[in-house]
Amino acid sequence: MAMCYQKLNQLEECALCLETCLEHLLEDNVVSFSDKSMAGRVARIKLIARVHLQLCAILSQLHKHANAMQ
Repeated sequence: MAMCYQKLNQLEECALCLETCLEHLLEDNVVSFSDKSMAGRVARIKLIARVHLQLCAILSQLHKHANAMQ
């Protein structure tokens, strides 16, 4: 959904979607040992990193550089 908003140049909505995504991804412990495989944990960490990077890029486009750096 966030990428659709980005394509439509609705960056505020895109940022909101990405922030919501991060909240849901971070609800559980990222490196929880309840995951059966190391590959599953690594995939989840990579997804969180990609969402963080995308959110950083969108916030920079919105001239919210201080928030992007955080």
